[in-house]
Amino acid sequence: MKEMLKKTEKKNSSIIRILLITIISIMLVSSLINATIVFSNWFAYADKSFNEIMSRLDNNAVNVVEYYMDNHWSGTEDIEGLTDHLKLFIRDRDSVALVVDRDTGKLIASSIDWENYLDLHSVTKRPIQIHDMVNPAFAEAYNSFLNTNVNSYKLKNIEGNLYINISEYQANGFDWLILTSICDNQLIT
Repeated sequence: MKEMLKKTEKKNSSIIRILLITIISIMLVSSLINATIVFSNWFAYADKSFNEIMSRLDNNAVNVVEYYMDNHWSGTEDIEGLTDHLKLFIRDRDSVALVVDRDTGKLIASSIDWENYLDLHSVTKRPIQIHDMVNPAFAEAYNSFLNTNVNSYKLKNIEGNLYINISEYQANGFDWLILTSICDNQLIT
């Protein structure tokens, strides 16, 4: 009888162990599935939010240029005024807005403190072209836009990825491109 009792106890303990292992395995698998669902939704949400931020930044930059041209353009080359408006718009956003001539790549205005002309041996000056800029991503996006008409780019940058949107401004004889950019590292941190 004692032996039978021991066998029954062993069977009960082994069944309990199997049940515990099964329950723990089910819990681990369900947690893994939940984590996968949560993270995939989070990445989709982050991507959607980033696209909305870029779209608003791009639309607002176009609005700033249109507003300036409609209300403040004096008919002469008043590039400093447009540059000042872009700087005010971009301030505290950790992003960049550029206006370049579509045909020549000449820098018209920018939200960054750059001169619009390069000094060549302190004797002559020439307009800055988009290819002269420190960050080659702008020139790459500009050239690609001219060839393909694609207006959104994700390009490698020194600090991560640089997202660049390009919009067209065509009015009063001007044919400009408005480039807006934001670095992804500010969204990750």
